[in-house]
Amino acid sequence: MRKPHAPVSHEVLVEEARFILRTLQRDDLFGDRVRLTEAERVLSSSISLPFKDYCDFLNKFGYVREDRLNHTVEVTEGGNLVAQDLDDAEFHARLSRHFARELSGSSARPLPRGDNGSAVEPAPSLVPGGRTRPSIVREAPAAMDDVLDRRYRRGDPIGSGTIGTVFSGQHVSLGRKMAIKEARSIFQFASYLRRDEIVRRLRSTVETHASLVHPNIIQVIDQNPEREFPYFVMELAEGGNLRQRLEVSDDGRLELSAAIRILLQLSYALDYAHQQGVFHVGLKPENVLFDALGNVKLSDFAMARITDRDDADGQTPVLVSGSAVGYSAPERLQPGASQEPTASADIYALGMLFYEMITGKLPGRRSPLPSQARKEVPSAFDDVFDKMTRDELDERYTAIEQVLEGVYKAFPTKEVFSQGTILQWAKDPNPLPAPPAPVEPPKMEADASDLVTGEIEVAEAEKIRTTVAAPAKKKRPPPPPK
Repeated sequence: MRKPHAPVSHEVLVEEARFILRTLQRDDLFGDRVRLTEAERVLSSSISLPFKDYCDFLNKFGYVREDRLNHTVEVTEGGNLVAQDLDDAEFHARLSRHFARELSGSSARPLPRGDNGSAVEPAPSLVPGGRTRPSIVREAPAAMDDVLDRRYRRGDPIGSGTIGTVFSGQHVSLGRKMAIKEARSIFQFASYLRRDEIVRRLRSTVETHASLVHPNIIQVIDQNPEREFPYFVMELAEGGNLRQRLEVSDDGRLELSAAIRILLQLSYALDYAHQQGVFHVGLKPENVLFDALGNVKLSDFAMARITDRDDADGQTPVLVSGSAVGYSAPERLQPGASQEPTASADIYALGMLFYEMITGKLPGRRSPLPSQARKEVPSAFDDVFDKMTRDELDERYTAIEQVLEGVYKAFPTKEVFSQGTILQWAKDPNPLPAPPAPVEPPKMEADASDLVTGEIEVAEAEKIRTTVAAPAKKKRPPPPPK
């Protein structure tokens, strides 16, 4: 038995962490469910540090999964691999960093460092026979706890939501800045779904988003749904999100010209996605991002649908975060409503979003019309806003093109086009013609009644024989004279 809280070495921590993982998988001790209190009672006398410290480490990095509601713990697939003595450099680095304070009091003497920062064995010593034991240079283990799949370096968190946490990141070999979204919290929010179903939905949704290539849609670069906590990689929107811009602006509203520009860019992004059969269904200020030039980069297409559930019990058919409720179309929140997304749901959210941009508030039942809430807004836009945000589907716009038509008619040109604007085509006015279809070689016709596979007509064979001349025979030299 080890003395609790005594100085420990890295090797002891690794040994005890693996011991805990193996013990937690013993059905003969715990049965089907491992309760935290029971696990602590069984293991505490055999480990150097408090069981809670080990459990916090293992849960933080996904080697175990704690259910704090039911006070149970289970070993994950990643934890099972570590328990089998898998020599995982990432596990070693994580453990060293997490328990740095405990290791600093260890009696184990750290190895000296060479000029390049590598750990070096002590000076050469004599071995039997008078020979010297050569010094061995060992490379210091890389700090891989923040490097995913040897490709992406994860930085500081920059946002979080129902799906998980977004981190700043960098492509290791290219040095390019990017954003990494790790799906962790979704497994707690959507506890009514099986894990494999959540992973399947997440993977499919990310693939769908990645298929959308548009100047105003965030680009999805990569994903790995096979990890304990799946992640996907996107371009980094360095201009923040719309929520941040509203919070730092006067009265929580934007300049009218900026709000119109954002409305148009969002409209074209949604119009393009709708033409591909993709609907956002979760539009809110937090997923309206901006690049370094201040242009819209819309993110999280269809992410809100990952948590959809069957409405067999008459419950609200979708789980939404608190920040999204005010922008959700009524049909998305009604029990028993159809779960098939429509363009109208995105149009409703777009109208609510624009109202907030120009007034600083979300509209309610008795809120003033846009032109009444802000004098610079032309009254012609009131009808457009009204048709964007009607509760009844059959009274609402059904296509983004209708919204764009109303916006261009309502606002004067100076509000839409001004100095500093980069004009881009929404649709290619001069697309290249489609390449011609490949021409198939002419087929030789033959009488099937006369020929059998592998046979050649006699006349054709004779033609070939007479065309190719036979080699001339060499004359024999005359016999020698007698």
